[in-house]
Amino acid sequence: MSPAPDTPGAPAAPTAPTAAPVDDVATNASDVHGEDAFDVERVAAWLREHAHPDADTSGLDAAPEVKQFTGGASNLTYLLRYPTRDLILRRPPAGTKAKGAHDMRREHDIQRALAPVFPAVAPMIAFCDDAGVIGSDFYVMERLDGIILRKNIPAELGLGEAEVRALCTAAIDQLVALHSIDVAGTELERFGKGEGYVKRQVDGWSARYRKARTHGVRHGTGSFEKVMAWLDEHQPHDVGNCLIHNDFRFDNLVLARRPAVQGAVPEPATWALMIAGFGMTGVALRRRRTVLA
Repeated sequence: MSPAPDTPGAPAAPTAPTAAPVDDVATNASDVHGEDAFDVERVAAWLREHAHPDADTSGLDAAPEVKQFTGGASNLTYLLRYPTRDLILRRPPAGTKAKGAHDMRREHDIQRALAPVFPAVAPMIAFCDDAGVIGSDFYVMERLDGIILRKNIPAELGLGEAEVRALCTAAIDQLVALHSIDVAGTELERFGKGEGYVKRQVDGWSARYRKARTHGVRHGTGSFEKVMAWLDEHQPHDVGNCLIHNDFRFDNLVLARRPAVQGAVPEPATWALMIAGFGMTGVALRRRRTVLA
């Protein structure tokens, strides 16, 4: 579990999210692409009947206005705008998908299992595995109210050096709180495979590269065999076992609005990458992606 907030040097406990107000304009949501459209009335009716027993179902009597978020490169994300509240629907893209990718049940189950021990996660409303509703699995959750930073910090936030430092500290504190969760004996434990996490990652990188490389790079410096041999020889041993986000960065965080540096709440859109394993690899993988970008 996370350290108590009054422990010296401990991060503040993550705060529960709030639903987004209906007058908050979704600046990166637009009309649904034709190929990504679904029967809104059918989804609305299904949701009223199949929401989780502990979910807040207020305000779902009418059919929502639906918009599609343009960000992200994996699953499809929609805004369901009801008269009094906003929800988010997630579904996989159409077409052939890699084995294990776009697992809506896993995304949903991780967040639902996180809620009792990490209240910053968005509440889950429902999960559907009936392809007859929209043609694929999907789930619905609350929309978090906040600011998502992209390439640059908006000037209108008025953040000086001290505020930016506080914002970065808050983000790191949130990652520490996530890593501090004791997964043993909880539903979260099933998202890991036990000891050997680092070895599975290194072996997987090498195996995927060898399968993907073309004839022209199978020999010589392009083969990367020396690099893969070095990684295999120098991989660190697992130290402990915790939850790893695997894509922890500012544009996967929702920031509290007032004040902007008050806290950072992980955005649920990337919880699909979460797994139980060696915590430092989450930081290392994020650094690797930054260097290679």
